[in-house]
Amino acid sequence: MPRRRSLRAELNNSHPAAHAASLGDVVYDLITTVNAQRAVIAALLAKLDGDSGVGATDYVSTLALPAAVKLPEDRKNA
Repeated sequence: MPRRRSLRAELNNSHPAAHAASLGDVVYDLITTVNAQRAVIAALLAKLDGDSGVGATDYVSTLALPAAVKLPEDRKNA
C-alpha cells in the first residue's frame, strides 16, 4: 500500500498556485505563529497578575484566550 503524503505536502501540491505559494507551509507557519503569540499573551497576563506594582486587576480574567489552533493532522474528521 502506498504511503500517504503529509497534509502539508498535499496542500503544497493541491494546485499549481498552491505549490507556487507553498500553501501547506504557510498554513503550518501561521498555526505555529498564532500558538506562539497566544503563549506570549498568556505569559504577559500572568506576569501582570503577579506584579506587585500593578493594581488589583485580575488580568488573566480580562482576556479569554482562544484555544490553541490544532495542526491539520491533529484534528478529528467529523
